[in-house]
Amino acid sequence: MIKRIFSGTFYSAAVFCAVLMLSCSTSKKAQHIQKKLQQNDSSRVVKVTPGMQSDELDSLHRVLGGLDSQQIKHFTTLKAKLKLDYSTQDNSASASASIRLKKDSVIWVSLTGPFAIEGYRIMIRPDSLVLMDKLKHTVTRRPISYLEQIAKMPISFQDMQNIILGNPLFTKGVVRSYRHNRNRWYVALQGEVFKNFLGVVSSPHKLLLKSNKIEQDAAGIKRSCTLTYGNYETVDSILMAMDRKIKLQDKKTTDIKLQFKEVLLNQPLSFPFSIPKNYKEL
Repeated sequence: MIKRIFSGTFYSAAVFCAVLMLSCSTSKKAQHIQKKLQQNDSSRVVKVTPGMQSDELDSLHRVLGGLDSQQIKHFTTLKAKLKLDYSTQDNSASASASIRLKKDSVIWVSLTGPFAIEGYRIMIRPDSLVLMDKLKHTVTRRPISYLEQIAKMPISFQDMQNIILGNPLFTKGVVRSYRHNRNRWYVALQGEVFKNFLGVVSSPHKLLLKSNKIEQDAAGIKRSCTLTYGNYETVDSILMAMDRKIKLQDKKTTDIKLQFKEVLLNQPLSFPFSIPKNYKEL
């Protein structure tokens, strides 16, 4: 009975948790809010041409530089507990997750389902991924490139680390257009691989990343990953978004909602991942 509860949709949630946390987005509510803001925004979209100069464009570059400078970089470890909700057109699932992160080295994830039973444990390193199915007694080992196969977009260990931390993705690139209304900026960047769209709230004392969408056209197929951020709280003097929403869009749409319940930084951590001898390698 318990195995049936964990199988199917929960396995998909485990895989996507490994991809983008396996933390990309806007739920219908978030889309509605953003659309309403845009409707109330009388500012126009400014297309940026080569060599273009203006005070407003200079301000935008300072905002982008500020986003880079305030990324969470100065830490050694992170420990977090969160709730994960996963849905597609076909199914949905929920789980509790525990995450342990050692900077630039290890991402450890434990997923727990109904009755507080651990179903999956995942260990991600810069070059590899190992997924242990504790119900089926199996273990899957893959190179880090496997993440790209699942997400169908280039995803690295560093990208996943940034998603967990709430850092923006792919802020570098050529500014193609922007829109500015009071303290809100919307900017489109063109990188080597992705188009990137950022939504930022700017005040004299802080910048809040509200949305980060990356988009790719490959072989005539448009893929996108959108992240939205909310409920900012201060953790050890660091401002961190406790609520994240992720939308993956390809031929199908996948929504992931992450609600961080507890975050600790710079604490001594262990990363238990002992694989029993009776587990079958897949």
